[in-house]
Amino acid sequence: MKFIQNTLLIVLLSSVLISCSSDDDQPTSIESNNFLRVGDQEFELKSGVIQDYGAFQDLYNFDIFLFSLDTRIENGEVVPVDNSETVTYLYLELFTDNPDDLNVGSYNYNDFSDRGNFSYTFSETGINIAFEGGNQQESFVEIQNGTLEVMSTGTTYEFEFTGTDEENRSISMYYKGSLNNVDFSD
Repeated sequence: MKFIQNTLLIVLLSSVLISCSSDDDQPTSIESNNFLRVGDQEFELKSGVIQDYGAFQDLYNFDIFLFSLDTRIENGEVVPVDNSETVTYLYLELFTDNPDDLNVGSYNYNDFSDRGNFSYTFSETGINIAFEGGNQQESFVEIQNGTLEVMSTGTTYEFEFTGTDEENRSISMYYKGSLNNVDFSD
């Protein structure tokens, strides 16, 4: 009887110790579903802007900015809601044949001279970037390739991106939410 109790105690203690093992070797994850991951760094995305630049030859140009903090539009400019001095962001310059909004679908990188429908020509990430002036450490890195999935547009946008930057780091992003709209098409 004592043997059975000791065996059960050992099994119970073993299962408790195994289930309480540390997960410190795993990167910390952002609790929000909206994120930007650059290499092994992860940032929560809180807001975004879509800038409509109108017609460019036979296509329409929309620029997307997704930010790590809440932003608002003030006199046509993006400003932080809480007067933060630095921000992390993802930027994509997109081309579509739709004059009103982005088309749903896959957008792939193309050189500016080879741009076409469902393409982006320039993109970058910025980590700890100053909104205005300041002496913050700045890190702008161009994205070299990847695919942006536009899954919904209108009042609620949904994006997913995977690619690599010029420093050969993997870039991934997911964002679902509203975007502030700025019209530069005039």
